[in-house]
Amino acid sequence: LKKGGRLGYISSSTFFRTNSGEALREFLKVRSNLLTLIDFNDYPVFEGVTTYPAILILEKPERLRKNAPKSEFKFLNITAKKEIEHQAVKQQLQNGFGVMKQAALKADAWQLEDESFFNLRQKITQGYKTLKELYGSPLYGLKTGLSKAFVIDAKQYRLLKQDDPTGEILKPFLEGKDLKRWRAESRSLYLILFPKGWTHEQLGYKVEDDNFAELTENDAWSYLQSKCPNIAEHLKPYEIKGRKRTDKGYFWWEMRSCAYYKKFEKPKIIYNRFMPHTLFWLDDMCNYHNDALYFIPAVGYYELGLLNSKLYWYLLTANALTMRGGFYQVLGHVLEKMPIPTSNEEQQKSIADLAEQCQTLAKKRYELEHKVQRRFLENFRPANNNESLNTKLTQWWNLSSVTELAIEVRKAFKLKASTKLNVDFSNPAIQDTWESYLQENISEWQTHTQKIQNLEKQIDDLVYALFDLSDEEKKRVKS
Repeated sequence: LKKGGRLGYISSSTFFRTNSGEALREFLKVRSNLLTLIDFNDYPVFEGVTTYPAILILEKPERLRKNAPKSEFKFLNITAKKEIEHQAVKQQLQNGFGVMKQAALKADAWQLEDESFFNLRQKITQGYKTLKELYGSPLYGLKTGLSKAFVIDAKQYRLLKQDDPTGEILKPFLEGKDLKRWRAESRSLYLILFPKGWTHEQLGYKVEDDNFAELTENDAWSYLQSKCPNIAEHLKPYEIKGRKRTDKGYFWWEMRSCAYYKKFEKPKIIYNRFMPHTLFWLDDMCNYHNDALYFIPAVGYYELGLLNSKLYWYLLTANALTMRGGFYQVLGHVLEKMPIPTSNEEQQKSIADLAEQCQTLAKKRYELEHKVQRRFLENFRPANNNESLNTKLTQWWNLSSVTELAIEVRKAFKLKASTKLNVDFSNPAIQDTWESYLQENISEWQTHTQKIQNLEKQIDDLVYALFDLSDEEKKRVKS
């Protein structure tokens, strides 16, 4: 461009927040005059393609600069949802623009916000130590390179635990889909964990010994077969694929080197890197997990309360990558920047107690959900029918009546109209019994949910107080 020339282009908005986009952000901030910036986030501008488009209109300055100009530019964050006529997004494009100073764009990530929100964010983040400074960076989960071989279910575990009665090798395991807000919904998975060097160590070899390399794979495998015959038999069919893994140790049945295996077996906060809302849970059950999940070691219920609060979600969504479907990608480098407010012992205890109550109630609610689901399967699923509960039966607390229950049972188990159900819903007495059972459990579920929401509100208020937010500032966070 010549001096004073203007350029408008469509680009992915991911460079607004990624580490790899830092150089480009700095270049545009200093070496151009931004005029208009529109972030469409996950709005489907291009049908059939997952993109996160942005429109940038900028001008080449009359002279080179070393610092960002004091000028302002127009910005718009598209929050509208997809609709056929695109009326909502059209309305935003007509009336939704804000104005911000170009110099207010931060080096670590671009947050498009007017001055009042900028000042609020400065107030929340400045002058406090970060999560990284206090607890270290979040740690990501394990990469097995072959989950089909190394992650086993409850049925397989019952057989293989004969080789490992003390739990040295078979570890409780979670995947990304198992983690929810305040709880984990374990599917009774286990990880076969032979850390790098395990086989040598068992046979008395040390890395510094001259004979360390003399242990052949045949001898090592023979030892494994003798010590863990059931596990060896399970792994044997995966030998070829196991050898091709990059995530392996000295032998194909070993895992890659990891400096923090032992930290999995201590209390920690686990979170999902893809979040539609806060998904943090305090694990005191020594779970290992895959790399869809991250964890923060050496923390407790106080930190859990902070992270599951509305204020921290406000901060996270401003820094995380926007994904399709209302999700945000919260990688370790995003979470580690979160401020940890100054607080005394009493304040920490108040938040910690509330967070612990939330987690306890969330567990009870999940156990209730699971109990009713199990009852449905035991009473309604015909013999030799392997169909699962559908979404409406899984989320039974949204059912309106026993009539809807009967309809969904037929749908879930793919039963013909002529097929009789195991339970005769045409019998008024049986109908009344199940109606009573359903409504009693729905009422209990709603009670748990309401209690959790009340506790969360108390946590939010205490967190706002730690940052000394005014009523107006609280409204901005909630908006």
